[in-house]
Amino acid sequence: MASNNLAVVVLTCDHYSDLWPPFFEGYSRHWKGSPWPIYLASNQKDYDYPGLQVIKSGEDKDWSSSIRSSLSQLEEEYVLLLIDDIIFTKDVDFEKLSSLYQEFIDSGMNYLRLKNSPLPDIDFNQDIGEISKDSLYRTAIFPSIWKKDVLFDILKDGESAWEFELKGSVRSDNYGGFYSVYEDVFEGIHGVIKGKWTRQAVKELKQVGINFDSEKRGVMSFKDDLKLRFVFLRSRVFRLVPAKYQRKLRELIYKKILGRSELI
Repeated sequence: MASNNLAVVVLTCDHYSDLWPPFFEGYSRHWKGSPWPIYLASNQKDYDYPGLQVIKSGEDKDWSSSIRSSLSQLEEEYVLLLIDDIIFTKDVDFEKLSSLYQEFIDSGMNYLRLKNSPLPDIDFNQDIGEISKDSLYRTAIFPSIWKKDVLFDILKDGESAWEFELKGSVRSDNYGGFYSVYEDVFEGIHGVIKGKWTRQAVKELKQVGINFDSEKRGVMSFKDDLKLRFVFLRSRVFRLVPAKYQRKLRELIYKKILGRSELI
């Protein structure tokens, strides 16, 4: 068993507190036998769940400031970040997860993405590959293991989660040791995009019998759902470009077409 110097942290904010019941319903079904403590990174709200510790960041100023405030309260050196709107639908393989964490420690990694999107581009072993510098979404906010000090250094107060994924990826080039799995570690339903439940998520949650409140934030319209599918398709096409060129291509598009750079 790997060192227990790891905290499992659910990233959230009070505005998304309606997602906590479905998240923890999926968690209670499928997250069994974990050797690590779990924390909920909220702003000011509490939530009652067995074994859960709530770490409050205070007033919601911005995503990065809130995350920094919450994580600074933890003593653990490493954090496994979970997302509040990804609801588990299959039992977690803790033997596999513990093995990956042990590899993280033994190999001196700084970041290990537990979802294979985007795929790593440098071979490491049969389960893990390295993410090269200059990769576009090198700090993608998917379930992932981080060395906390490295995450703190890359975080910049005032940034949204979206800005962290793009601009944080640029700052991450100061570090090696960024890796990703070839096969997803967790299976779940991605429930909310742009503040609304996706139509697919609503369908799947009903199928697996997980209760959720669709009134507070609503469900995507059919038109918005089509737009979302187009975005996903465009993203898949974009990823056909070699990883080392993706960031430069996106920056070029923004500069030439939109007259600004989003990656600075």
